[in-house]
Amino acid sequence: MTQVLQWSKSALSTLLDTCSWQWYLTKVREVEDPGGPYNWRGTALHSAVEHHERVRLVNLRDLRDLPLPSLDELVARGFEALARELAQAQPTDEVWDRYQTSDAEVHTEVEAAVTHWYQTPHEKGGPSLRELVLDWRPVAVESQFRVANNASPRHLGGFTDVAYLDDEGKGVVVDLKTAGKLSYWKSAEGHEREGMVYILAAERSPTIPLSSPVRMEWHIVRPQPGKAATFQGARRVTFEPEPHHYAWLAADLRRADRIVAEGDFRENPRSNLCSVKFCPAFGGCQVTGELSQRTLAGTLPAGVR
Repeated sequence: MTQVLQWSKSALSTLLDTCSWQWYLTKVREVEDPGGPYNWRGTALHSAVEHHERVRLVNLRDLRDLPLPSLDELVARGFEALARELAQAQPTDEVWDRYQTSDAEVHTEVEAAVTHWYQTPHEKGGPSLRELVLDWRPVAVESQFRVANNASPRHLGGFTDVAYLDDEGKGVVVDLKTAGKLSYWKSAEGHEREGMVYILAAERSPTIPLSSPVRMEWHIVRPQPGKAATFQGARRVTFEPEPHHYAWLAADLRRADRIVAEGDFRENPRSNLCSVKFCPAFGGCQVTGELSQRTLAGTLPAGVR
């Protein structure tokens, strides 16, 4: 079986929470994942916000006074990133129909997401997410990490969006998200493992110059314009780790290693991410069946159940 070189937060989530069979199909059998509108709009938001924070980082690092990008400039930056994603994916009418959206709608979603980050209060009467981080010092933008841990022979790897020193000099790792609804992001509950991966990255990676203690924040924006007075377009969720969270992550890493070592992969059609929108193998696994665990049972390599 293909060697697993490192664990990312998304790989751990797929393997442990969503569908370990999906992990096997995409990571081992290398079923192609072309992405979709959720990925494309997320990339566009990241491109816009990270451009804004890189300008701030250059100003601080090089003692320059470059003007910060305006909202219009950031929306244009998001559209440029979206254009690159679409040029690479070349989505057909069938793809747009599958996701029940369109090119124009995704552009509207990107503009809404960037706008909410820039100027929509993340809580009633509070600042926007941009205004919040303007009081913080950026120290790393889109930084790659690969760090060792004590629980697994595999490193933790990936990218952090932006790392900061807040207005009290404390380290913060921020992950940007788009979410159609904010109900999934009421608190950090259920997101602790992802937070711990990023916190360990910040504490141990030389590319992210933060020292303990480090907290995790998710800055979530909705990709809908929202006209109702009660519409909330942005939210901030904070996670400060306690000692037992490190133990939880270590246990999860050992569990992930065990699943791979034993080839103990299982289909999970009850997962809310078992759909054509979120799984590139969904059609072959749950519709036509050629990628289902039952169909492939006789062809699986030694060590895979």
